[in-house]
Amino acid sequence: MVLMVVRHYPGPAGARLRFHYYRRRLAALGPGTRIDEGVHIVGEKHVHIGANCWIAANAFLGAGPTSTRHREISRRNNPEFGGKEGELYLEDDVYVGPQAYINAHGGVRVGENVAVSVGAKIFSASHYHRSQDDPPGTTRYAGGMRLSADDPQAILLGPVVVHSRAFVGAGALLLPGVTIGPSSWVGAGTVVRERVEPETLYRA
Repeated sequence: MVLMVVRHYPGPAGARLRFHYYRRRLAALGPGTRIDEGVHIVGEKHVHIGANCWIAANAFLGAGPTSTRHREISRRNNPEFGGKEGELYLEDDVYVGPQAYINAHGGVRVGENVAVSVGAKIFSASHYHRSQDDPPGTTRYAGGMRLSADDPQAILLGPVVVHSRAFVGAGALLLPGVTIGPSSWVGAGTVVRERVEPETLYRA
């Protein structure tokens, strides 16, 4: 009940309330950061937010280790992450737009002065069609609500890194293990499956 009030309290008073509420609960919350109405944060103790950030209305931030019970875990290494699996790091002056979605269960690092625009999505964890031991093209895993030793799921974990001064356009999708180089722009609606080099315009 308290969280619902905090999450949806309007106006400047609501912004101040959310700052003081989350400053006690997040792993880090820097000065001057604004958290708007309707923002949903899961795994609070695994979320690190720097100074002067803006988390806009109805954005979702999810962090913390994923469950491995009855799941085959595959990992894509990202040496540029430099953090712990399941942690979300937003460095200073980051903008996360309305209805943006960041899944940091595999780890996400967003550098200084980055924009993650409206409705953009960053996935460092995802259901997957095969385990790392299965041959390519295998589709024996499901992703629904049934989860047992006889019907396991496969999960792909891969840290995502968005380097400083990059821009992730509206509705773009970054998949596990991706890196966006410094000062690069990802176009609106673009699906990113590979590394984007520095100072690159990358679009669908």
